[in-house]
Amino acid sequence: MDRPLTLCELLGKSVESFHNPKMLNWEIEGKWKSFSSEHVYETVRCVALGIHSLGVNKNDKVAPINSAYVRRAVVDKLAEPDNYSR
Repeated sequence: MDRPLTLCELLGKSVESFHNPKMLNWEIEGKWKSFSSEHVYETVRCVALGIHSLGVNKNDKVAPINSAYVRRAVVDKLAEPDNYSR
């Protein structure tokens, strides 16, 4: 893959190429916490595999319901659960 074509590919490529200790910053109980690119990628991977294990497959329709925008970044990656090997 020379050039990422989707946001999901961009996430994977950026984690491979760059270590970012503060990829996402999230306010939790009034304090800001930073999450590294590796942590975000691994969280996305685990959630995607979990959803896939429930029977959600490529082209299935799911609707994320949450109030936190940062959490949406994790859910958006679920669109491609087949990208992860076990």
